[in-house]
Amino acid sequence: MDRALPAVAPDLHATVTAYDMAHRRCAASPMRVWAAFHAMPLGCQGAKGTTLTRPVYTQHQSMTEDDFYQLIKQPEGNTLDYKRAWYDLSKTHRFKFIKDVLAMANTPREDPARIVMGVDWSAESGSTVVGLDEQPDDANLQEIFPRERIQPAPAFHYHPLRFLGKQVGILEIPIGGDGPCMPLDDLEKVGNVYKLQKGAIYYRNGSQNDQAVGSDLDRIYRWFIKLRSNVGQSSKSDLQVASSTLGRAPGAAHSPHESP
Repeated sequence: MDRALPAVAPDLHATVTAYDMAHRRCAASPMRVWAAFHAMPLGCQGAKGTTLTRPVYTQHQSMTEDDFYQLIKQPEGNTLDYKRAWYDLSKTHRFKFIKDVLAMANTPREDPARIVMGVDWSAESGSTVVGLDEQPDDANLQEIFPRERIQPAPAFHYHPLRFLGKQVGILEIPIGGDGPCMPLDDLEKVGNVYKLQKGAIYYRNGSQNDQAVGSDLDRIYRWFIKLRSNVGQSSKSDLQVASSTLGRAPGAAHSPHESP
């Protein structure tokens, strides 16, 4: 990682300003922007009680059959994907699973993202439960994200479930994990093409995965800044300051509840 970020005052405004400086200075190198972002100070008291801290992973909750039924009534989108069968997790094909989880983890959102296994979905017919032949172990899934090659490792949990006599599952990616998550090396070479590129930040663009560039990349970083700064526990004044500093011109009219 080339340049570390200089020391900055540990409050939300300073964090955003430091990110902006790093982004301008290192725009040609996503790895440098990422390194600078993760060098920002944490765990210090900022303005009006705002604390910079690494987000806490959301505790997963058990899902009932009724919860699952309500879930699969929803269409695919930024935070929901359906898979008829489990991914091929062999070493030459697991990149599809890794890429999907990274993209979900990096997508700005207000609710957990989910990948539903054992359900076929189409825009014409909606959801059809087909079931799974077997269920993977959550611990084995976690091992697919080696920390020396993917940083930070995305937070997720797999819920196996029986629905109408069939095996299904939900891979849940909560809000609150550190990020953005990205490969530190080119991974999973197929032919002459690497399916996961060093320094690439993947995200969900509708119901598809895409590589973030330009304004989308900036939006992702600013979302993680907001999570890191824990503005949700601050006062209304803090939220107004956050909204104005996350990309709006001073004095512009806005609602503190708008998405970044």
